[in-house]
Amino acid sequence: MLARAYTFSLALSLCLAVGAGCDGPEPTKDDTSASDTDTDTDTDTDTDSDTDTDSDSDSDTDTDTDTDHLPLGADCVPNESDCGAEAACCTPCCENDATPECTTLDASGACPLPDLSVDLGGMTETIDIQDVPFSEDDCAVQEACVDAPGLRRLLRFATTTPNTGTADVYFGDVSDEVGFEYSECHEHSHFSAYAEFVLLSADGTTAVTGRKQAFCMMDNENWGDEGAARYTCDFQGVSVGWADTYASYLDCQWIDITDLSAGDYTLRVTVNPDQVIAERSYADNVSEVTVTVPERADQPPVTDACGTLSYGEHRDCGWDVAGTFACVPGTSVFVGCDPACLGDCDGDPVLRLCDGSVTTCSGVDAIGANDRSECGSWCPFEIVTCPESGAVSALTGGWDARDAGGCDVALIEM
Repeated sequence: MLARAYTFSLALSLCLAVGAGCDGPEPTKDDTSASDTDTDTDTDTDTDSDTDTDSDSDSDTDTDTDTDHLPLGADCVPNESDCGAEAACCTPCCENDATPECTTLDASGACPLPDLSVDLGGMTETIDIQDVPFSEDDCAVQEACVDAPGLRRLLRFATTTPNTGTADVYFGDVSDEVGFEYSECHEHSHFSAYAEFVLLSADGTTAVTGRKQAFCMMDNENWGDEGAARYTCDFQGVSVGWADTYASYLDCQWIDITDLSAGDYTLRVTVNPDQVIAERSYADNVSEVTVTVPERADQPPVTDACGTLSYGEHRDCGWDVAGTFACVPGTSVFVGCDPACLGDCDGDPVLRLCDGSVTTCSGVDAIGANDRSECGSWCPFEIVTCPESGAVSALTGGWDARDAGGCDVALIEM
């Protein structure tokens, strides 16, 4: 059965207990009835005996137990309605204008509420710096997730927000819900200020202005609950015992650090920063981790293993050298490992192309990169202009750097 979640309304009404159960008054006695027994016995013998017995018995008992409190689930008025023992008038989470109702208190004796936090481990193990190109019509540009189109240096990380409270974060159908915005790019609604990303300098000042990131709230990572996931982007919320995870490879799951100097910084991620979702506690809504932004010249070779979870064709670790291929400078060349078009591949590989004067290159120096082709397979290809060196070097690897996806690269001139 669907467990309702409860919270303060967005108008900041309080969920307060408004009375315990009422035990009725002690039974009382009233002298309102009497039973008189009169017995007259005459016995005619030698002795005349006249016996008269009169007995009054008061036996009226009035028992009155007060059961006038409202039943569970009934509409009520905070601070006024009597919901009975171990219950209170609480406002359900988290829709606007939700009607308060009589609710069983949680184990702490309070109205049931969600409790969101930011998983520090998941954030730390996914920190990755990548150079990524963006076009004018890219969703990330339209949604202001980067400061401008072109090549941007990004600090990527995952944000996982488990609900360990006593009630679901519940919104349901959010098509007309205040606080949600519809994304034309992603074709679903996002909660406008679910998380905030800030990068702080060593002295605690803001190095990169924080951005409030919109989320589609859903159950996509089990956090100890034995039940099935219930919430999706079409019916939004986060169940107790589940977490909403935005992986580091998703759009806008980053801070744009293109203009940031190398050095040590603190990444701070806050869930529910404006506290518009009422929770049992806001003390665990913030997680912080130290991040080192290296000079480009100090970056390790891209063929080194990745130190954190890293994904995609723009990462600067976990690459394999596929070879160097001759071409005519200035001509367009097709380089790929798509079996439907050219070459062959295994798994879900990615491809990076460099000027053939070097064997490897970082993302900022790449002349092309691709995750998958348009030939109907997972195998990538890229069309580039042959550089003045007259050669193109190719790197391959799995889309997930932990996987061994790769391909047999081939090049043809177009």
